[in-house]
Amino acid sequence: MRTSTKVAVSLFTLGTLAVSYKLGNPATTNGLTASGVTTTAPTTSNTVSLGGTPSALPTTSPTPSTAPKKSTKKKTPAKKKPTASGSGASTGTGSGTTGGTTTPPVTTGVAGTKTGSLFHENVWGGYVQVSVTKDASGTITAVNLVQANATGGRNSAFSILQQAAVQAQGSNFGNVSRATYTTQVFKQALDSALAKF
Repeated sequence: MRTSTKVAVSLFTLGTLAVSYKLGNPATTNGLTASGVTTTAPTTSNTVSLGGTPSALPTTSPTPSTAPKKSTKKKTPAKKKPTASGSGASTGTGSGTTGGTTTPPVTTGVAGTKTGSLFHENVWGGYVQVSVTKDASGTITAVNLVQANATGGRNSAFSILQQAAVQAQGSNFGNVSRATYTTQVFKQALDSALAKF
């Protein structure tokens, strides 16, 4: 191999290594990588003249890398959620834990007895007014008749309706057979009392 060819190949290899090193891409030439090698590429010209014959060396201009801009937005600190502490007893509207189980939140002002409005049943002439009693957790414990009357033997439906209201914890239960209108008026009276809590 001629000396001029060896020099050209050597310069080409060094130039490729230098450009690769600048771009951060390790180049391999004859099994050697350019990582960690400090070389300088010729800066004056793209062509090298060897023995009077100009030969163009391939040059690669490094593309400017655009690093992502840092956000100038200020981050607001996250709000910390309160944690239950102490013996697990709960007061107010929070919820506590006792022995690994969660107790429902206690709502203040729920306990007590409220009386609803009087409702009339227009088909058979009956009427119903009830009072509802709730405990501190908001559970219906009793539904009592304040005034109630149903004709045609439908008075027996009232005890069934009272039990159904406590069991359903509201007016979401079915009709009593042969006392559909009485059931509807009872539910209206019950909803009227529940609305006062």
